Amino acid sequence: MKTIQVTDDLYEKLKDFVVDPFDDTPELIITRAVDIAIKARRKWSPLDKNAPSSYATDDEDVEEVEGRPVVL
Repeated sequence: MKTIQVTDDLYEKLKDFVVDPFDDTPELIITRAVDIAIKARRKWSPLDKNAPSSYATDDEDVEEVEGRPVVL
């Protein structure tokens, strides 16, 4: 297991994501944030030169180009 240090400012921001103050741990909150980021990245990545100009929605055609989803 690795240990990370975060600033007091970031720690305060993470506390805003607590759902259950009795069960949520810092690791669970960070895991939740990372899961959301992964899901968002699968839809669109601003660092991808082939990124679409908008997010993909259910009624748009999405095709995979070089292993990444692209809105057609």
